[in-house]
Amino acid sequence: MMDISKRDKSVSILRFNKRFSEIWNVEGQEFKSFGYVMKYSLYALLMTMFVSLTTGKLSAQNYEHLAKLVRETEEIRFPESSDNGKWLAWYSVLGDGSKNLKLQSILNQDILLERKNINLMMFVGNHLAIQFGEMLEYLDPETGKSQSLKNVSKFLYDDKTNALIVLYTEKEGRLLEVFDTDLNLRQTIADVQYVYAKNDQTVVRRKMGDLNEVLLLKKGLFVNVFSTTEDLKNVVPSGTKENGLVVHSLNDGKSKIYYIAPDKKQYVMDISKYNDYDQMTLSPSRSDHQIVIKLEKKLKAKKEMVDVWYGTDFDLAAHNTSILKAIQIDWNPFTAKTNLMTRSGYFGETAVGNDLYLINQVDKDQVDKMDKAGGQGFDKLFLWNAAVDEYTFISDVQKEMVISPTGEYLLIQKENNWQLYNTIKRQIVDLDVSREMMPYFTSDNDVLWVGGNTIAEQNLFNRKVREVVKGENSMIELIDFKRVYTDIGNKRDFRTADLKKPLVVKITNLSDQNVSYAYLKNRKLQYCFFLLLYNYISLPSM
Repeated sequence: MMDISKRDKSVSILRFNKRFSEIWNVEGQEFKSFGYVMKYSLYALLMTMFVSLTTGKLSAQNYEHLAKLVRETEEIRFPESSDNGKWLAWYSVLGDGSKNLKLQSILNQDILLERKNINLMMFVGNHLAIQFGEMLEYLDPETGKSQSLKNVSKFLYDDKTNALIVLYTEKEGRLLEVFDTDLNLRQTIADVQYVYAKNDQTVVRRKMGDLNEVLLLKKGLFVNVFSTTEDLKNVVPSGTKENGLVVHSLNDGKSKIYYIAPDKKQYVMDISKYNDYDQMTLSPSRSDHQIVIKLEKKLKAKKEMVDVWYGTDFDLAAHNTSILKAIQIDWNPFTAKTNLMTRSGYFGETAVGNDLYLINQVDKDQVDKMDKAGGQGFDKLFLWNAAVDEYTFISDVQKEMVISPTGEYLLIQKENNWQLYNTIKRQIVDLDVSREMMPYFTSDNDVLWVGGNTIAEQNLFNRKVREVVKGENSMIELIDFKRVYTDIGNKRDFRTADLKKPLVVKITNLSDQNVSYAYLKNRKLQYCFFLLLYNYISLPSM
């Protein structure tokens, strides 16, 4: 176990005032938004104006001082490091809405580079790719030298194959080029409609006359995996163990859904019952060979009177505008087996593998659909076994819930602690873990707990907890983790952390509210680094 209070004092510390800046992770985890920062500054501004108006002492000089304060309020977003760990880059978003890049040397705090008004930045190995409008700068931080590409629409980076993928605008004929990390050209493809990355796969779609083609990145080069004269509606990486693709096409007004295996073999899903559903997306599936298909269709707004007197119309959205009606189908393309997950009287269906699904029961006493939107009230969580059509009540869930990668375990936050539910054994037990701790699965059976002043590990087989880091008068949060959202409810999702790589940890000193950031590596806080120090607000004298 490592004591934070005894870490190397010679190490530089990243710190800034909590009241003015809060980090926002790229995977979309918890954050205090830019609105929070703006709210604080605007609050100070409005209160000062109110006092000044009531005392008759508001001057143009004072107003400009406060307006400048709001404009220059900075928020740090999406920090990421180079592969060699020598450089840290982040977005610096100001109160006026401008987005700048800052690049800091970890080894030399005096080296701080900046680029103003950027669209996107991303480390490509140890280089940094920066997009300004249609211009892409490819920067080597070590030498400060850069190369530029013009008329760029977007770029992606596949770290498994070290492939930098650049899509150009119509000015260049929608050309796509694939480079290595030294900007050596590997491949050129013309007439590309779009390039898209999801589930660790990168897909290109292009149109050649009447022929629609789908290409997949393999070993650093794109190869054709599917061609059709049908109208392509959507192409999505499946997320299956085989890493195939799901293709939704439309032919003579009828929808088709294909699964394209890596060997290019095609499997067609029978959706003849749902031909009026014209949109398709994928939801998380916890089985290696299963795909959860979400089909949607638009329903026109109802024109009849709203029935409010007898409480039968508690969802008024359908009276105001067109809404999307969705169904979800769990499909095994190799056996053609399907499970219709959408059940009458339930909502939020989420697959957890082995023909098991989490679902919330509709609350018939609920007056309005949005009654529980603010976290008030409970959802009755059930486990539905599709194989035997059996429903098992799990718990009344109000707060957060984290699902293990295989769906075997649920960690449910209660009022004072956490509960563990086993979906295979249908057993629930209380854990001796405070509700302020947040869980992140590091394997199917192991959990990293982060919260309060502690980082700990727990094996769910024996439920023993081992402290990894213990701080004093501090609050610790994990920044670097992966979250997969579900339909079962807000903050009820799959969360994982990869202990094989350094993880960014945020440490708040509760005495002065200053914040430090450190790497958790090999289960130790190895070093911290300095970024910025904000001063407290200084209001003008009246």
